Amino acid sequence: MHYEKTINLKDGRRCLIRNATAHDAEDILLNLKKVHEETNFLLTYPDEKGFSIEEEKSFLSQKEESAAEVQLCAVVGDVIVGLAGISAIGAMEKISHRAELGVSIEKSRYRQCAYKSEHRMCNKSGLSAAGIGSRCR
Repeated sequence: MHYEKTINLKDGRRCLIRNATAHDAEDILLNLKKVHEETNFLLTYPDEKGFSIEEEKSFLSQKEESAAEVQLCAVVGDVIVGLAGISAIGAMEKISHRAELGVSIEKSRYRQCAYKSEHRMCNKSGLSAAGIGSRCR
């Protein structure tokens, strides 16, 4: 799956949301380290061992080749500031419709949502109630 979209942030800068590639592995690991240090609401703690650069490259290459999974990154300037991924739960036909969704963004970027419609989308989806949408104000 190929995805690429540029959005305008409130401060006038542009944010490119695109597929993460093996070339991004080192920058993604730096981003993951940063967001893990900023919150306890992720799957692992900052001190837990994550992927090596080679393991991350392999993971991203698999996502690039997949028809059912995707790993996206949000880039402002030359910096990866956020990640989103959809991973299949299984390959068996009966559960092929199930997936996991993960999203992370650097804390310093919370208030840079591009449009008011994003706030409405957060509210309609219930993300506001979970405290996620309210960070985009």
